[in-house]
Amino acid sequence: EERITEDELNARLSKPALDVLASKVQVGLWYPLEAYREMLDLYWDLFGHGRPEFMRNEGERAARELVAHGVYRAFTSDGGGPASADAVVRRARLTCKMTEMIYDFVELDVEYDREAHALTLVYSNVACFSEAMIHGTHGFLHGLTWILSGMDVPETGVDCWRVVRASEDSIRFTLDLFSLVPRAPVG
Repeated sequence: EERITEDELNARLSKPALDVLASKVQVGLWYPLEAYREMLDLYWDLFGHGRPEFMRNEGERAARELVAHGVYRAFTSDGGGPASADAVVRRARLTCKMTEMIYDFVELDVEYDREAHALTLVYSNVACFSEAMIHGTHGFLHGLTWILSGMDVPETGVDCWRVVRASEDSIRFTLDLFSLVPRAPVG
């Protein structure tokens, strides 16, 4: 178990982050972004030792917990197998609108390339996203995608998302829909 001294904590975190830690931190509550980023980066350093897969696993776990608590109930599949590409795109657009309401600084766009059968979530205005936040979001999207598609999350190592920091202020998360839904017949 990793430990950090109070002096180290004071050296690593700002007063707003320390104030958050002094209260009872709860999943689902809003915290100032800078404080959240500092705490998440410290958590990644201490427990994940800077390994991207640690934060992806944490993001996936968060997705499972939120779905289990009914947060995404309106988006879950009816259990009849994978959803159509159009249904996945529609759910992505709705989820992005929900995300924009929660994180009012983020601008989200959904792009769908029918020929490549790929869905891209474009996060803009995210210069503030640290690597820990990007990896956590990657894992969250991975877990949420499989859950909302009505299929079981595959074993570790199977990842349907590609992540690219397109610029300092933009991150592109691209989903290969072939991994979720069959290709529509041509003709």
